[in-house]
Amino acid sequence: MPPSHHSPASKQATPASHRTQATVTDHSLAHHHQPATQQPPAQRKPALPAETTAAVHALWQLSSSGLDHQQRQQLKSLLDGNADLFAVRDEDCTQTELVQHTINTDTAQLIRLRPHRMSPAKRLVAEEKVKEMAAAGVIEPSDSPWAAPAVLVQKKSGEWRFCVDYRRLNSATTKDSYPLPRIDEALDHISGSSWFSSLDLRSGYWQVRLAPEAKPKTAFTIGQGLWQFRVMPFGLCNAPATFERLMERVLAAVPRSHCVVYLDDLLVHASDFQQALANLTDVLAAIRQAGLRLNPKKCQLLRRETAFLGHIVSERGVATDPSKVAAVRDWPVPGNVGELRSFLGLASYYRRFVRDFTTLASTLHRLTDKCRPFVWQEGQSMAFDQLRAALTEAPLLAYPDAQRPFIVDTDASNTGVGAVLSQEDEDGERVVAYYSRALGKAERNYCVTRRELLAVVRALHHFRPLVHGSVGAGHFGNNKTLHRLKGKFHWPGCRHDVELHVHCCDSCTAQKGPSQHSRAPLQQHLVGAPMERVGVEVLGPFPVTDSGNRYILVAMDYFTKWPEAFAIPDQSAATTAERLVEEMFTRFGAPAELHSDQGRNFKSQLLRSAVQESSQLTPAALMFGRELRTPVDLVFGAPPEPEEPSRTREEYYHRLRNRLLVAHDFARKAQASADFKQKRWYDTRCRGWAFAAGEQVWVYCPERKKGLSPKLRASWRGAWGSCGTAL
Repeated sequence: MPPSHHSPASKQATPASHRTQATVTDHSLAHHHQPATQQPPAQRKPALPAETTAAVHALWQLSSSGLDHQQRQQLKSLLDGNADLFAVRDEDCTQTELVQHTINTDTAQLIRLRPHRMSPAKRLVAEEKVKEMAAAGVIEPSDSPWAAPAVLVQKKSGEWRFCVDYRRLNSATTKDSYPLPRIDEALDHISGSSWFSSLDLRSGYWQVRLAPEAKPKTAFTIGQGLWQFRVMPFGLCNAPATFERLMERVLAAVPRSHCVVYLDDLLVHASDFQQALANLTDVLAAIRQAGLRLNPKKCQLLRRETAFLGHIVSERGVATDPSKVAAVRDWPVPGNVGELRSFLGLASYYRRFVRDFTTLASTLHRLTDKCRPFVWQEGQSMAFDQLRAALTEAPLLAYPDAQRPFIVDTDASNTGVGAVLSQEDEDGERVVAYYSRALGKAERNYCVTRRELLAVVRALHHFRPLVHGSVGAGHFGNNKTLHRLKGKFHWPGCRHDVELHVHCCDSCTAQKGPSQHSRAPLQQHLVGAPMERVGVEVLGPFPVTDSGNRYILVAMDYFTKWPEAFAIPDQSAATTAERLVEEMFTRFGAPAELHSDQGRNFKSQLLRSAVQESSQLTPAALMFGRELRTPVDLVFGAPPEPEEPSRTREEYYHRLRNRLLVAHDFARKAQASADFKQKRWYDTRCRGWAFAAGEQVWVYCPERKKGLSPKLRASWRGAWGSCGTAL
């Protein structure tokens, strides 16, 4: 542990009556078994002030409520070993050696300001505050040429906060650009945790040393004497950056999945008690190594929910802090622009909990315009009450889960755009965050469609850190993805990794399927007589006719290629069967086999009198033994018959029978030859894959659902284990 710096005041002996052992007692365990012989400790820890020990014991009692006996014992053991990390008084704090705060003013002129006048009552308070800080080693007498006035600011509790007006010094200081973490991002890291421990440092700024050359620049006066800070004071512009740098160095070895930090507020979290206890032990060890002290009155350990940065965090999600919301609920009607801006500032902190926050607050924001007089009317009162009610009834927001798809709902109005980010879990759809934004002057001239599109663009831009790269995001193909990477990154095997990533994308596979589809060999369906096999299909829907029909039932004989078409009102099985029986089977007889491929609608446009390439004869000749008379035959005459016309019915029957037998035999041979040629040509492009047992495969399932576009719907399902079949 690095050496700690103590002021002379902190080295004064403390009476024994005010000190006790650094131990947390549990009266319910006072009579536990003690070993017969105990080895004396190698090094005894120094005694702690009585008020510190009492505060640590109170922290244990508060934190152990809701824990079982074993968990209480584990927490007690942890506090017993780390009781010296807590401090109730400022004089009990030490200063870390990890960082020093510097004030870089370059060549700025000295700033020397006169003290502000104070009332006698305020002066007594200021003098008492100065004495307390001097006794704690926070300040020391100064002979600096710099000087800033001290001011007292009254808290809501009625107490006075001692401040120094460093505005002139801050304007001359070179700013430190070290970033502060985003609060919403810090809260997102808590997702999946069920146990929480909130830690707060005791006067955290005062545990950071000032660089020797920076001390004179902090000189201040209350009208009597000149003092300068020995530690980093409140009010300096670069103090937050210095302190955040310190805390991130302290917790450099602790991942954010175990602990998140924002200045002097720490939240240790885990999914189970034992992991939470281990994470808390690691954080306390890091704090001990840095030489920092915690405030036991503001800590909560191993709780199922706790307060953090104005929020209540729990396993279920993030909610607003009731104490902060109470301040909004009880806020009086603003009497000037300053009070209104203070209210809007506090309300805006919780804007992610309020739907259409911008719309609710737009009336109040317009009143803060410098060019507009402050006139509080009924419209402002209504907006003020609506905004307070919305904050009071703010919902519990869910943590974002990167493993689940996000849902973004957008909306636009005449004054602004808004969006809701949500996810579905076991309890249904839950809100993750709200977003709203006022429309600019040019944007208010947009049409409704452009405003709705603007809402989508703004929402996706706002929620980009969460939705980018999620299940709803996409990627380019091999060449475009590789081209974008080559401009910024390179590693050996880059092309192979990109091709593997694109090839293994489940979303792309489900949407597009394989680059080369399998093509099985052609299966021949040989027929040798009319009405041996009839294929049927339904076309439509078409515009409804005057008779109420909307579909067309098409039937075709496989041997003669004779087609029939019937208008039907619907495509139900009963309607289809009734029309086939009444219109076709009663004329030609029932077919030996009725075939339907359940695929696309039959789109053949063949004419009954057209010669079929496969059979070399017309369907009419094969079906009736004669050619059909067409309108052109009525004008120019029909071709002469090759034979003399039959004189009797028996002669016509035998002649027709022989003619059909010859035609059918000729058609069968021609059909077989055509089928062989078609199969030989088709099979040249056949391809397939053999799958080993257990290999992951995708199955083509071209489902169509009402209201969903087939082009946007994934047609492949998987991945499933193969049984060893071959395609």
